[in-house]
Amino acid sequence: MKIHNYLLNTIQLKGAAYLILLDPDKLSNSKIGPFIRHCERSGVDGFLIGGSLMMSGDLETFIERVKVETSLPLIIFPGSINQISPLADAILFLSVISGRNSEHLIGKHVTASPLIKRAKIEPISTGYILVESGVTTTAV
Repeated sequence: MKIHNYLLNTIQLKGAAYLILLDPDKLSNSKIGPFIRHCERSGVDGFLIGGSLMMSGDLETFIERVKVETSLPLIIFPGSINQISPLADAILFLSVISGRNSEHLIGKHVTASPLIKRAKIEPISTGYILVESGVTTTAV
């Protein structure tokens, strides 16, 4: 509950938590440091890490690189159950509540739960609503 409590305290103090999504497919290694420093100067409270496809490489290598640059919380925003790492501080335990596919409502949770427990990262229960935008928002 450490990261969850940090987020709740931040919201209580500021009215909101300012989190930036870092997508390993879109942020090259050479740009991680400068981007993190820019975000910290802008008052960011933590970082979400994830992407729909994760085509560019290893999630753990990316998290290690980000951890070198910041002490702020790193929270995985998973696009699939393959995006779990013990190097993160927490993971959003997403429930897609705007769809009809029971696999996304509970099925993936059954598979992911033991992986998250084994990784010893803090799960943060999160309701996730997708709004039609006309573009693909995730890959299954």
